[in-house]
Amino acid sequence: SKDLESFNIMTGLGFGMATLLNCLVMAFGFLTFGGSSAGVILNNFSTLDSGASICRLLMAVCVIGGYPFLVRAVTSEALALVGKPMDDSVAARKRETTATSITLLLLTLGSLVMKDAGFVIGFSGAVMGSFIVYIFPALLYLSHSRGVNLP
Repeated sequence: SKDLESFNIMTGLGFGMATLLNCLVMAFGFLTFGGSSAGVILNNFSTLDSGASICRLLMAVCVIGGYPFLVRAVTSEALALVGKPMDDSVAARKRETTATSITLLLLTLGSLVMKDAGFVIGFSGAVMGSFIVYIFPALLYLSHSRGVNLP
């Protein structure tokens, strides 16, 4: 059908542009720093570089701003995993508060022990990259082809 053909063309163009952009970023990164590039690319720049310092500050804002979303997602999924989904009851609120406290404790202890955040950044990037490349397009195609609305 015409809709499926349009979807295939747009998907191909989207993946092509994303591939081109990623290749350019990798090439410029390698040409800038060579093989001695650090896992967190901002660590390659001088501490006296004002542009890199602003980027480091903005990355800190992103991490701090994203922390509540991470805690909320982990807490709600952990409660759903053990069969205690969140609702508006008093008992559920107490469970949520306890689970949030435990999640914060574990994340904080992990951050105190970890020496290099490069592994966590790489792991989360790999997982999200896999979702973006393999899972999301399939869900979009299934949703489009069957007329199902995604949650």
